Amino acid sequence: MHMYSTLVGKYLEPTEGIYQRIMYQISDKMFDGDFSYQNLKYNFLHYFNLGKEYAIFSKINCNINTGEDIIKFKLNSYNTVRGVEENIYSRKIFYGTVGLRIPVVYDINYYMWFMFPDLFFKGLYSEIFLDYGIDKELFKEVASYGISLKLYTFIIQSFPLNFVLTYSKQIGKDNNIMPYFMIYGGL
Repeated sequence: MHMYSTLVGKYLEPTEGIYQRIMYQISDKMFDGDFSYQNLKYNFLHYFNLGKEYAIFSKINCNINTGEDIIKFKLNSYNTVRGVEENIYSRKIFYGTVGLRIPVVYDINYYMWFMFPDLFFKGLYSEIFLDYGIDKELFKEVASYGISLKLYTFIIQSFPLNFVLTYSKQIGKDNNIMPYFMIYGGL
């Protein structure tokens, strides 16, 4: 794995810079293993700062699987191409995003001390995006557009707990607005 990053900004969201990662995974039947495959994954992010935490961003990803044992990557998901109804799995997928991130509230800094566990609200951001993806096995292209709201909180002022609400629509399909709600955190 090789990683290169010049991302800068607040600890919640980057505001400018480049992030690049190339990862090559090999599994072989040596040492009495069960699988034989190779995965190549490439990630590229670029943020253009527009001032006061406003940013234009672009994301390009590539996932390729070769070898005896087949591993398929999902093309429609909350972190690939959002808003696509049908499940698309393939050994070779390429996808990207172009978007604008807007801070709705720069620094909320609101501490709910009267509840347990106490919550510390830090920031609220909105994203307008356009997703595009290609399945190179079936030569299928999908695209979508939408908006996301991201609320950053902390439990006991130490553990991040983030809420993301996304509405997206696949281009070329009628009446298929797909909502996503996701909660994630980390230690």
